[in-house]
Amino acid sequence: MAFSKEKLLAGLKFPWKHQNREPQREVKPETSNEVHPVTWRPLYLRRSVLCLFIAFFCGLIIALEVLSHVSQSRSGLASSKQSLHYSWTYAPAAIFLSITTIWTRAEFQAKQASPARRAEHASDYVSVMQPVALWRALKHKDFIVAAGVGCTLLLRLAIIFSTSLFTLKEMAVSQSNVSVQLNDYFEGNNATFNGPGMQPVNLLSAILFENLSYPEGTTASATYQTFSAPNLPSDSNITVPVNGMQTDLVCEEAELSITTWQRVSQSFANFNSYQSVEPQVVNEFRSSSCTISNYSIATTQVSAQPYENIPYVGEFVNTTCDYSNESRYLVYLVEFHEKTPENEDGSSDMVLDRSSQLICHGNYSRIDMLAHGSAAGNSTARLERIGSESSTFPEVSATDISLWIDQYMDHSLQDSDYRVVQDYNAFYAKNGPYGNQTNLNDPLQIGAYIAGVSGDITQLFEPGALQNIASSYYKAVGAQLLHEALAKQHTSLTTGSAIVGENRVVMTNVSLRVIEVCLALVILQVIAIIILDPRRGVPPYDPNRVSTIGAILLASPRVRQLLAGTGGISQKTLDTYLAGSKYVARQTEAGISIEAKEKNEAWTPFPNFISRMIGFIVILLIIVVLEVLLHFSDVNDGLGDVTDVTYKHYLWTTIPAIVMTLIGLFIGSLTANIRTVAPYAQLQQKSGAKFEQSLGLNFLDALDLTNLVRSIRTNHWAVLAGTLAASGTFFLNIVTSGLFSAIAVPRTIEVNATQKTVFGTIGAYQADTAYQLLGSTYGEVIAEYIIQDNLTYPQWTYDGLVFPELSITSPSPNWSTGEGVYMETRISALRANHSCITKTGAELNASVTRQESSKDYTISLNWPPFTLDPYGPNKTTIIAAGNFLSVTDVQSSYFGIATSPQLLTSEEQSGNATVSLFAWGFFGPDASSLAHITAMTCTNTPEIVETDIRFDLPGFNITDAHPPVPDASTARRAPGIPLSSEPWITSLNDPALYIATLPAYRDLDGFFTALVLGRFGLPLETLRDASGDEATAAAIQRQLAIVQAQELNNYTRVDANGTLDGAPVRGTVTLPTRLRVVQNMASTRVLDVLLGVIVVLGAVGSFALNTDRVLPKSPTSIAAIGSLLADSNFLERFGAVLGVYTDKVLGRVFLKDEKFYLLDEPHESGLDERNLKSAVVGGREHLTIYVVGPGGSVSSQEERSEETIPSLQE
Repeated sequence: MAFSKEKLLAGLKFPWKHQNREPQREVKPETSNEVHPVTWRPLYLRRSVLCLFIAFFCGLIIALEVLSHVSQSRSGLASSKQSLHYSWTYAPAAIFLSITTIWTRAEFQAKQASPARRAEHASDYVSVMQPVALWRALKHKDFIVAAGVGCTLLLRLAIIFSTSLFTLKEMAVSQSNVSVQLNDYFEGNNATFNGPGMQPVNLLSAILFENLSYPEGTTASATYQTFSAPNLPSDSNITVPVNGMQTDLVCEEAELSITTWQRVSQSFANFNSYQSVEPQVVNEFRSSSCTISNYSIATTQVSAQPYENIPYVGEFVNTTCDYSNESRYLVYLVEFHEKTPENEDGSSDMVLDRSSQLICHGNYSRIDMLAHGSAAGNSTARLERIGSESSTFPEVSATDISLWIDQYMDHSLQDSDYRVVQDYNAFYAKNGPYGNQTNLNDPLQIGAYIAGVSGDITQLFEPGALQNIASSYYKAVGAQLLHEALAKQHTSLTTGSAIVGENRVVMTNVSLRVIEVCLALVILQVIAIIILDPRRGVPPYDPNRVSTIGAILLASPRVRQLLAGTGGISQKTLDTYLAGSKYVARQTEAGISIEAKEKNEAWTPFPNFISRMIGFIVILLIIVVLEVLLHFSDVNDGLGDVTDVTYKHYLWTTIPAIVMTLIGLFIGSLTANIRTVAPYAQLQQKSGAKFEQSLGLNFLDALDLTNLVRSIRTNHWAVLAGTLAASGTFFLNIVTSGLFSAIAVPRTIEVNATQKTVFGTIGAYQADTAYQLLGSTYGEVIAEYIIQDNLTYPQWTYDGLVFPELSITSPSPNWSTGEGVYMETRISALRANHSCITKTGAELNASVTRQESSKDYTISLNWPPFTLDPYGPNKTTIIAAGNFLSVTDVQSSYFGIATSPQLLTSEEQSGNATVSLFAWGFFGPDASSLAHITAMTCTNTPEIVETDIRFDLPGFNITDAHPPVPDASTARRAPGIPLSSEPWITSLNDPALYIATLPAYRDLDGFFTALVLGRFGLPLETLRDASGDEATAAAIQRQLAIVQAQELNNYTRVDANGTLDGAPVRGTVTLPTRLRVVQNMASTRVLDVLLGVIVVLGAVGSFALNTDRVLPKSPTSIAAIGSLLADSNFLERFGAVLGVYTDKVLGRVFLKDEKFYLLDEPHESGLDERNLKSAVVGGREHLTIYVVGPGGSVSSQEERSEETIPSLQE
């Protein structure tokens, strides 16, 4: 007997008339002769639900686009906070996993309804992995199933890319309404233009040529309120409105007319080889408002060589107009030559070739500015004028400022020791007859360097060029003067804006586009499902329930007849048999049996038992790999560098997600197989199983939570373990999304640095020569700027330490240097060691003597002893004695002086030590006694000390945040490097400038004035009694060390030239801005636990229920289940109620006392529990489901249960 599959399926009859659960008693002939089934549509495949899916997916795409726009326009979505780290790493994967979990219900119901919808191509889509199901659906042109499975796979792809949807990136973020602290304000009252330490011209010279920075609150052209934002990172850039002040020159073009211009040479009597040029000038500088007559143009030069004129001369000088006391600045530049031959009297006429001249007066203004600077407030701000109006202080006039600028300019020009600019000439005479000879005075030179103008001097004859450098000088000097004179300390708050460098959460474009494409394709496929799914739905109510298929078989006697005896054959053989080939059929007493011509291969679901064990081993190996990678990440500060190559970013974000997705597919397939065969596995028990515990169960069409409860209630422990394992895979991709992240991790590189300079060993005579050449007070000037103006230390110095210059040689410093790149090393530093002895009160035998006919007083005392050789074995002490302090008109009560002892003998001068003497105290009420006096002697010896130091690269800068740390145990003498004999800040205490306005400091010398008013701000009251002696002594030694360090820095540094002292220095360069892929420990541990639990649960489920040994084919199709029921007595006994009542009603009413068995051979209906042992699962050739129980007719059971059935209806 042979039937085609189409003929078989055409014989299927669906006996339902109503969708309700009322039993179908009979069909009245007058109403209908044929039963028409009421169609049923699964919940998740209803058009309303599918439209909700489409709306949700569209909304998700819109939300992603909005987030992308926000990410691009706002430099990221938000700042990365450690407390919220897992929110943005886990959230995207969790959202897409939740969506996928819900959609899998629609996918399953599409698979579930496929046999009833397309019976001619029915296939097993449930028990196979999703890629296989997709291939089968496409092969059979079951596009609804293909679309459902395709949506799931696309959503899983979206899950993979969601792990890399957000990443961290260093971004510059703008913030508004930031709280900013203003540290001072400007006030015209009590202006202190003559304050201590005011030397703006010399300060500018040091800034330009000694690598010092502008004092805080000043720039090259203005002064402004200092500010800081302590609540922001120190490297943030802030913009804040401030009050500023600026000086400027108002200039007029002038004309120069010369009547007489001669020079007369004269010889000095004592210096026969020297000549002096005395110019004789009759000239006139005239502008519209001022005339300056007979100004002597600076052509004087003293030379050991025959006199040569300098052809270019320029000056910025203060003078007055003729017939007026109005102060003016004359700015001129002339080019001239000497007319030859000389006159008979030996004079020579000067011929003016060309000139440029200005007559100017000073001005100043208060203006509103925007200051752009760092949040730390320790760098010079960039200023931007925001107001058009300006004002001045009524107490301060522009003339006042000009007068003080003139005084400081004259003071600096008179003291050659402080004129650092004198060694620098910004211009040369390119085509001049006397070589590169030009003569511009210091103000024009400083102005040129500030303005950035240098080179050929002829460019200054261009319009506006001379005024540019003159104004630059005047603005720069005025800025320093105004800040020192008018800025008053006061803290206030204002608001500004900031640009803060933050690690921001940004959306990656590639992941975004992939996810959007996936969602768009999902939407199209859902629309296809809506279009292709039949409008009337598909019968029956639940095509995968045993009772449903039993009803189908009862309504299809020919199909049942064909399927009789096929319970034990494989699905492949059954499909072939039903297709009409490769089978033989025979009629037996039990019905039709099928004998296949080929071997009946047993069905083993994928993954089978062996595949499961291999899979579990692989998962355990993944745990081991995770631990190894975590250890490698911890040891090496990450797994690798984050590069700018885009695709590499997705390697460490998507590959782990792909692996976890594959694990999820593996565990999902394993669990699906357990859920599929679990109801039938119960039938293999010797005691059988009740309907509610076996055939009445459906673990497939239910959520995981429902299956967990159902498996516990029915004691299906394998289903419980498998469901828990599958639920655990839900979290794998969520945790994996935070497994790796890009973090700024310091990277260290061992480097070799070469000393470019060392500290030269010179004798005493050479040291004196060096002092004479460099200026004995030159180091003190730099120290004064550090102490009084609070400037940064010059490069290669810090506090009292001096370091050799370094350069990195290997490896080549080709790394990207930037904020936070630094080198740490240990290097030999030079410093002055101070061996000090302090005595006070009666130990000094001090007395005060008033000089005759004078208000002056003299203090005499016995100094503490000192030694010139603190390192040597013979520490001979020397006593310095004598009157040392003359006080005039005692008013301040406080006194303090630093000096050196009287000239020592040659024996005492052996070695390279110097001695410093300090005394401080407080006069008594009658000024003829001392209320307190302390004296200290210090032996100062240069020494070498090993120092741990950190240089910020690339400039080798030393910061206050990481000061050098000397190792005192390594200190040793530095022979041959003497110190200056008078390391005092003599210029700081200039009575001519400020003694009248600062009487409290009248009797403090320059050193103590700096100590009180300078960088360290020692309170004046500290000098009053013995309680402040310790603090005073410490402050003295530190300030003395700074002064001596600057002296050592200026005259002991020489080129290394390959000497032993210039040996390589080993160091470690740290690159903190390097982004590294770092494995997160918390995520790793959670992932380890999840994978371990999944393996244990999967193994428990596999051993509790070996799906390879339950059924010969997957019970997921009508034919497969029908073949198990065709020979069963179940259909005859309960056929009348199948398809009418739900399984719940069947189990609790009609089948509550029956037990079901999976038997090897068909048996007669008289089989009962007593003779079942020999019949249960003896082999696997002809399996069938058999029911044993008290039985009775169905009608009798219905009569007994009429009141029970309605209460159980669903």
